[in-house]
Amino acid sequence: FCQTKRIFAGRSSATVKKSAKNSEKWAFLSQTACHLPSYFSFICQHTVNMTKIYCLFVALLLATTAQAQSEARVATTEKLKVVFHLTSNDTLVHKALAKQLANFLVAAPKAKIEVVCHNNGIAFLQISATKQAEKIRELKAMGVDFVACENTMRERKIKREELVGECRTVPSGVVEVVLKQNKGWAYIKAGF
Repeated sequence: FCQTKRIFAGRSSATVKKSAKNSEKWAFLSQTACHLPSYFSFICQHTVNMTKIYCLFVALLLATTAQAQSEARVATTEKLKVVFHLTSNDTLVHKALAKQLANFLVAAPKAKIEVVCHNNGIAFLQISATKQAEKIRELKAMGVDFVACENTMRERKIKREELVGECRTVPSGVVEVVLKQNKGWAYIKAGF
């Protein structure tokens, strides 16, 4: 009502009567307007406190996540033997495979891994085609064995010098996969 008194101050009585009808409509808003500064103060004070709590929560969550990622867990210390079979020339598949191999070695550090590349998968090992040459070097240093199929090389006229130095060749990629499975190696088809 404090706003209404200010509006009518200094006006004639006819104007006041005419305005009185309108003032009834606005009486509620006028009364509320008097108290808005205290409402805003209350809201702002609690908003600042909630913002502080939210920021603290986010910081704690990020710290916990970073710690969990930096402390990757070993799932087994068994000497697992796994053959990965790659037949795709999709660079996203190659990137995913490199990531999977690194993750696998964190979870099973004593694992013996062989990646057999044939058909379109030979691109993973071709110097001119691969985008994962650095990852291949890192993984080779971690003990991963990369194998190229000589049948595919012959069919596509790929010379040994055109492949990354970290790989070796076998007469047949498919036969290599079967031989590994016959020796008890687990099989994983690389790709999506």
